[in-house]
Amino acid sequence: MNFNTKHHTFLKYFFCFVLCVLTNVVRGFSQESQIKILTNIPEKARSGDILNLTLEVKNESSSPFIGKIKFNLPKGLNLLSADSVSVSVNEQKSRFIPVRLKVDKDLEAAQHPFSFVLLNEENVIEYTLQTKIEVEAFRLLTLQVLEPMALMYRQGDSVSTKVLIRNEGNKAEKFKLVSSLPTTTLSSDRKFEEQSLYLNALSDTLLELSYYIDRNFIGFDRFTINYTGLYENSDVFGNGQFSVQNTSSKRTYTQEFNPVYYYNTNQLTLLNRNIFNENPYLSLYGGLNFERGKETYTFNINLNQNGFDSRLQAYNT
Repeated sequence: MNFNTKHHTFLKYFFCFVLCVLTNVVRGFSQESQIKILTNIPEKARSGDILNLTLEVKNESSSPFIGKIKFNLPKGLNLLSADSVSVSVNEQKSRFIPVRLKVDKDLEAAQHPFSFVLLNEENVIEYTLQTKIEVEAFRLLTLQVLEPMALMYRQGDSVSTKVLIRNEGNKAEKFKLVSSLPTTTLSSDRKFEEQSLYLNALSDTLLELSYYIDRNFIGFDRFTINYTGLYENSDVFGNGQFSVQNTSSKRTYTQEFNPVYYYNTNQLTLLNRNIFNENPYLSLYGGLNFERGKETYTFNINLNQNGFDSRLQAYNT
């Protein structure tokens, strides 16, 4: 037998071997598992739900099966039993196993995949059931005014309150806080202020709001500031009120005025004579003193008008 004959014989047997291997591999991939898990997973669930499931372990083989089921669950979907369940099924039989799952409130509104894994006695995977469940969106924003009352004593005071907003739902929320304030005692009109805010699921925020007591507020015996929480679609989720009581016996605003006396270092003096005659005399004198470090500066301005003659003088001493 020459070399070419040996070479062709080797290739013949080699291709037959490869063909047999590939045939067995394809047959192995196409063969369905004789141990299966079936269940009745609902398509949707809500936060706080308890899911009562029934797992059917079906043995279609000709020998008994002994093993266990492991649960691969996302965080927030909890098994109300052990992490794994032992199972034994006779040949051509089924075993039904009750399983309870709890949907936590912190499980985000979305589709969540999970799986049930069937292992034999050697911890080799026999079957994996891939499934998923959709957690429905649950909206719940709350608004609470923690300090609902304050006292004002005089113009220039500042009053403040705290507003707590919680997102107890399972989805992030964009929302608005609208404040309504009175404008003046002479009108029933109100001024509206708006803040746009954002909160993740199961989180909260504390807002500290301060108000300056101006000439308008001091005229009220009592006034209220109203708060309204609005979802992104303008649905109302909460209301609150902040009341301010006036304790002052004086309800009118007056401009504070410090008279300038002749002996003050900062002064303005106006003198005139014969102002309605032909030769009037007008004199305006101003002085300003201020200190910078150890030095003192004095500015004086004189404006004199005698008849038709006007003169402006400024000097520093």
